[in-house]
Amino acid sequence: MESVSPVRNFNAGEWRVEKKKSRSIMKTMFEVKKNRSCGSHIHVAPWRDKFTLKQAKTIAFACCYYDPYIISFMPEERRDHRYCQRNSKVSPKMSLPFENGDMAAIAKDTRKLSSTESLIDYMQGESTESRYFLWNFQPLANPRTGTIEFRGGRHARAKQDHQLDNISWLSSSCWL
Repeated sequence: MESVSPVRNFNAGEWRVEKKKSRSIMKTMFEVKKNRSCGSHIHVAPWRDKFTLKQAKTIAFACCYYDPYIISFMPEERRDHRYCQRNSKVSPKMSLPFENGDMAAIAKDTRKLSSTESLIDYMQGESTESRYFLWNFQPLANPRTGTIEFRGGRHARAKQDHQLDNISWLSSSCWL
């Protein structure tokens, strides 16, 4: 099941109330069962705007650099799950420098990217149509959305809301 909400301002608190209402309604209408292999995703963009290429490249590098940290927050069942594959492992252009711990090469590669399409190719591979990456950059190319999708969210009934940590991290990485 997928629940779609209107665009929310992360800095305003009303989205937390709306999220709780939504979960409450789901619980009354459906039999919600906990399954640690299930997850959620969220689309992130600057409020009432889209990421610039420079911001998106900074986020892409931060996604690589902080990959082990972000993965450590995820339940075992979600790590390397087919619906949220790690960009750092499956991207043909990034996996070798990442495996060798060569963050300088990844930083250099991302700085050289000259378009949104080349950034998507770098993060997800040129030939793939899949959106099932931990950080899905494909929505950046969509003129209607211009978002980055984080697909590593916990299942809907988790006590910790690690998506909030990752959204905060994603927002702050724009200003690195």
